[in-house]
Amino acid sequence: MTYDALSSELIALIPELREPYEKEVEWWDGKDPGPHNFFGDVVTPFLLDLLGKCENEELIRRLFVFFAEMASSEDKGVQEVLSFSVLERLGDDKQLLTKAYLFMSDSVKRLSDEVEQYLGRGK
Repeated sequence: MTYDALSSELIALIPELREPYEKEVEWWDGKDPGPHNFFGDVVTPFLLDLLGKCENEELIRRLFVFFAEMASSEDKGVQEVLSFSVLERLGDDKQLLTKAYLFMSDSVKRLSDEVEQYLGRGK
């Protein structure tokens, strides 16, 4: 898993994000928005909506399987996308973070805890 291929790898695993990705590319005048923008502007709101509605647990699980792969990636850029474009925003809502924790692998929990502590809102 690499930073440059991150968005395409996620879409391959979660085809439900293809259309939102294409809309984001359209908004960026046909250019790839880059992983931080795609994850921050599309993936994270998508996840927050799923968690908030308590819908489609299978889809939530698939997202967190991908997040676990991101957390274990040797590419630090991949881990930064997860930390700062997903987990930081997820931690803004303690109820959603608590729900998300049920789906997190140990490596994602560790990153989430690090982000929360860094932001001064740790457990």
